[in-house]
Amino acid sequence: MLNMSNMRANLATAFPALSDGSRLATSSKSELATILSRRHGLNIGCWNLCSIKCSLTQAFVAEEFYLYNLDILCVSETRLNGQMTLDLIAPSGKKAILFNSGSMDGSGLAGVGIIMTPKIASGLLDYEAVSDRIVMARLKGQSNNLTILSVYAPIRDAPDHLKDKFYADLQMTMNKIPQGHPRDRW
Repeated sequence: MLNMSNMRANLATAFPALSDGSRLATSSKSELATILSRRHGLNIGCWNLCSIKCSLTQAFVAEEFYLYNLDILCVSETRLNGQMTLDLIAPSGKKAILFNSGSMDGSGLAGVGIIMTPKIASGLLDYEAVSDRIVMARLKGQSNNLTILSVYAPIRDAPDHLKDKFYADLQMTMNKIPQGHPRDRW
């Protein structure tokens, strides 16, 4: 049985908030070039978590993240409030980083995020918490940059005004993604 009392999930201090335009601590240029190169594939997944508030759940998610050998995991229904960066520590000691976009009203509903390995996060160019249902991350690549969107659409029975707002926000976010050669625009 794992001793979970030693598990911690503190707000990331090594990775500052990116809303002020600051960047994460980066690796060498040659290392970053190999992270998102055509020769090295990325393992990307998605998961509806139904909540990641508990530190035990955070540890479980981090362990599964590494068990499946993922580089990036888009998650929905995090139920965390506000925009934050959170370290997820697996029982094995490996760290993953969650970039979360949750509700600003404190309701603890919805919430989406993108979980990355620290190596992938070192190539993060931009992170935007659009709403509690949309988050966008931009990663530096060797020849092209990569945009990742994690979205959590309202259910079919949701009020029309919520669905309309979601799809309008999604279209606005997609319009921000550079077309053609991304290095020319970002």
